[in-house]
Formats: sequence, C-alpha cells, structure tokens
Amino acid sequence: MAKVDEMEWHDVLNNPPMGPRLDTIEKRLFREYARAVCKKELEMHTRRQTAMDTKMQRYFNSTPTKNALGRLLALGFYDNRHYTKNEISEALFITRQAAHILMQDCLDEGWAQSDGKARNKGYMATSKLIGGMENYVEHLYALPSRNRIRACHDALSGVRELCKET
Repeated sequence: MAKVDEMEWHDVLNNPPMGPRLDTIEKRLFREYARAVCKKELEMHTRRQTAMDTKMQRYFNSTPTKNALGRLLALGFYDNRHYTKNEISEALFITRQAAHILMQDCLDEGWAQSDGKARNKGYMATSKLIGGMENYVEHLYALPSRNRIRACHDALSGVRELCKET
C-alpha cells in the first residue's frame, strides 16, 4: 500500500487510506437519520392511535385535519394570535364551511376561544387544549428515538459541513 504522502489527490478521494469516502459516510448517515425519523413517526402514530382516553384526544386524533387544527390553535395560543376561519381553511386545506364546523365543535367543548369580534372572528386554543397538547409534547420528548434522531442529525450536519470545505 502506498504511503499517504506519495498518493495523488484523486487517489485519496477514490481510495482513501483511512477508511470510506466522505460521500459514502454521508449517505450512510443520511439513511440512518431517515431510519430514525421513520421510527419516531411510527412511535408518534402509535401514540395517537392508543391515546384515546379523553374526548379531546379522541377528537383531535380522529383525523389528520383535526390533528393539524389542534396544533394551529395551540400556535395561536403560544403566539397570542387569533386565526380566522379563512386562515384556518387555508392552513388546513379545507373549505371555510368545514372550518366553521370544526371551530364550532371546539368552541362547544371549550377547546378554543374566540376574540369576540362580530366580523372576522379569530380563534386560538384554550388552556384546556394547551394542557392536552403539552402532555402530548412531554410524551414525544420522552421517546427513545428522539435522541437517535438528534445524534444522526448532528453527525450528518458535521459531515456535510466537512464536505463543503473540500
């Protein structure tokens, strides 16, 4: 085997003396990152399908649209921002009539509050919905796959940064 200082640059890239090429490492890390994301998504799906203890959980876990609505209303609470039915319908890719029905459900159950305006009324989550959301987020934080995703992400980012410099 040739010594490193005797090798041509293209030989080092194509047949590195110290291990696999950076692009091979990057591809392997990316696949491991994708695998970790898939695992976390499945864990989240399992959580959504099995967490049906309360009426609120059953409602917001029943469809992807209702699930997204819960997150949008929570964002409104965290950002102190009210969303109109038009904004809700656009964000969730549903009709304004569907947004009206969903918001009426949430208001009736005490999961959403309105800004009280007569026209272009806006909505955000109540503390009741925020409590449920934060319980869910606490569960996500405890998922074992979360640490693996972070480790894969950091390693992949580091390799991609190294590749930029070469």
